[in-house]
Amino acid sequence: MKLVTRLEGFADPKTAQLARDVTAGFVRVLEGVFCYTSAVWQEPFTLTVPSVLPNEVVRKSPPVVITCERAVNVDDRSILICPGGVSWEWVGGGKARLDAVGGLTVGVRYDLTFLALGVVS
Repeated sequence: MKLVTRLEGFADPKTAQLARDVTAGFVRVLEGVFCYTSAVWQEPFTLTVPSVLPNEVVRKSPPVVITCERAVNVDDRSILICPGGVSWEWVGGGKARLDAVGGLTVGVRYDLTFLALGVVS
């Protein structure tokens, strides 16, 4: 994603400073994407993290944070699951390897919602 800017040619120094400040604010914009999947939990688990950039088919940059926001036991929806921290590693090609998610049991089928947060620069 290329940011188009105009930082030169302003007669008023305050306008020039404003242009620099606004551009600096947009250089690193926080982005988030939800990843939904239904699977029998296994460790390690491969999570596909989609790109948020319009011209990028496969995500190239790793997210900064991946969290498990919701986990529902498919066989018994009345079981309360409070997913916890996610231990993960970016493997590239739009994929992250999840080594562990607190609260999930290996061999149980879940409907899962992950949130991947990153920075667009």
